[in-house]
Amino acid sequence: MNGTIYLEIVSFFLFFSLVFYTSLHLLAKHWKSFRTLNSKVQIQFVSRIVSSVHSVLVFLISVYILLTDEKISQKIIYSSPIIIANSCIVIAYFLNDLMMILWYRELFDIQFLLHHIVALISSIFSMKYDVFFYFVLMRLLSEGSTLFINIRWFLLSLSMKESKVYTINGLLVFIVFGLVRIVPIIPFWKKFYEYSNNPDWQLVQYFLIIICAANAVILDSLNIYWYSRIVSIVYKSLKQKKN
Repeated sequence: MNGTIYLEIVSFFLFFSLVFYTSLHLLAKHWKSFRTLNSKVQIQFVSRIVSSVHSVLVFLISVYILLTDEKISQKIIYSSPIIIANSCIVIAYFLNDLMMILWYRELFDIQFLLHHIVALISSIFSMKYDVFFYFVLMRLLSEGSTLFINIRWFLLSLSMKESKVYTINGLLVFIVFGLVRIVPIIPFWKKFYEYSNNPDWQLVQYFLIIICAANAVILDSLNIYWYSRIVSIVYKSLKQKKN
């Protein structure tokens, strides 16, 4: 990785830090409901705002690349300026969020910590060796569900669980999470098998293949677990309404 890449990562890291502290200041100053929340919830609230900004940005860029770059799915060893820029955003965000998790104990969650470390490792090694970017982009499509998950948390924090908005968003979480995190699991492993028969597969260092496969197993396991919880919540909600 050259100096320009490091500069991009630092720039986006500072950008996410700016969003965090600016949001914290503005919300505390101008939003009465925010001031009524305890300090722990305020920190989590702002952290999820940063998460939402990152998720929307990365999801849109990833969709654009997958739709416009025909080579991305065909080549194991491949990169482009926009792919690198997208990876810099991802690395900067996860580094920033990891720092926030360590700095603010209110944000600590072992599952999110594991998710961040795995995603960070995948992005760093893909960018360093220009490999498996198609897999990275497939995984980044999962960010399409993050905004709705965060909105659900916002509504719960503001005691809006009984609102119509909460119900609609809950349905969107169920649908979108399934579409971007669960449905792609089989196509991912199908592509992984296809790549193993690609001549370029022999050019990829074995430890990179191990990292790719191991990270995929961890992320798939987390997503299946999280989705099972979402399904359980939806089922209980529908059962309560029926009664």
